Amino acid sequence: MNDERPGCMSALAATFAEKVIAEHAGRQRVEPGEIVGARVDLVVCDELSFPDVITEFEQLGAERVFDGGRVLVVADHETPAPSIEAANRMAETRRFCASQAITNLLDAGTAGIMHVVIPERGLAAPGELICGYDSHMLTAGGLGALGVGVGATDTAVALAFGEIWLRVPESVQVRLRGVPSRWAAPKDVALWVCSTLGQDACLYRSLEWTGPYVERLELEGRFTLANMSIEVGAKTAAVEPDRAVEAYARARARRNFEPLWSDEGAEFAHVHELDVEGLGPLVALPHSPERSVPVAEAAGARLDQVFIGTCTNGRLGDLRAAAEVLHGRQVHPATRLLVFPGSPDVYRAALAEGLIETLAEAGALVGPAGCGPCAGIHLGLLADGEVGLATSSRNFPGRMGGGLSELYLSGPAVAAASAVAGCIASPDDVVVGSSVGVA
Repeated sequence: MNDERPGCMSALAATFAEKVIAEHAGRQRVEPGEIVGARVDLVVCDELSFPDVITEFEQLGAERVFDGGRVLVVADHETPAPSIEAANRMAETRRFCASQAITNLLDAGTAGIMHVVIPERGLAAPGELICGYDSHMLTAGGLGALGVGVGATDTAVALAFGEIWLRVPESVQVRLRGVPSRWAAPKDVALWVCSTLGQDACLYRSLEWTGPYVERLELEGRFTLANMSIEVGAKTAAVEPDRAVEAYARARARRNFEPLWSDEGAEFAHVHELDVEGLGPLVALPHSPERSVPVAEAAGARLDQVFIGTCTNGRLGDLRAAAEVLHGRQVHPATRLLVFPGSPDVYRAALAEGLIETLAEAGALVGPAGCGPCAGIHLGLLADGEVGLATSSRNFPGRMGGGLSELYLSGPAVAAASAVAGCIASPDDVVVGSSVGVA
């Protein structure tokens, strides 16, 4: 159900995005469409993009960053360095961070995917505004923070002044009810929402995930929903922080914070009421998350490689789901399985639980914590003509290899089952013992 709300709500009520932006702009209230200057609580960048930000910073004539403790630089895209060019970029990044007393430089050994390590290290908290040179900054919304992706120039301005210009977005709610089937994870729900609403449903809007299904989710699932929101065009996204989320944040946060959420009676551009009752696992066909279908409709499609990880599905629960399917089984001899934990903390926890051993014994290649091949630049790309399946958020042409490769998307359980089968398969096909094989 797609519910268009007329502009007749309380003049005092505000949405989550409006409240956070007003608070950081020093205003009582902001309106959708306004362009305002807002202070930021954290500025984020990866090592691949940071040299461009440094150039922009210097062109501004800036000499010092606004606060070295509120800047995070993460070596997640090209670590360990795969080329001399990458090594030189990282060396430039290290020099700049040292000269500017940036205390949060996560290099090899401490680095993980920025969107995984930000909440782990207490670098963002509910009600805060963070920005960065990466399109998946809205993942912080799983924690109840407002995360926005910006370009190199805006990132440089934020580094220099601790502020960014923002156009206040309209807000949209997606209300989910129902209980999906056993193997349907939040990733499957997000793919289904993307296919149902379309990739332009929330263009430059703030997407609020709510409803009984969302309220039952643990923090990891909330991050997945927020992360996938960009695939329906959202500028930012959030889930209301409950007591468990607040407790998680308070145990880690480096600053005092105040959770914020939409007022009753706040005005939304759209409210989508959706039922996920009985929803089964899905896969997104090449070359768009919008082309998501039940796994049965793609079952049997041959796979050269399966990749489990990324800021969408590289957390501990995702590795648990994969290990559950892979336990006592072997990866198909014609298929490669790559697993990249989302952070060193995830890696260590997976080691302690025996998950890494299970994955390795099944024949998976377990790589360092980081983005891996997700962006199509590092460790495990697809060759021309090859077909892959990944737990990442997007599968546009050339995303994980050349333009002649093809990429499917799924959640971690389907990815693990497909690695065993050598083709796209449901976890039930593998775990129950069905004779699934390559088509």
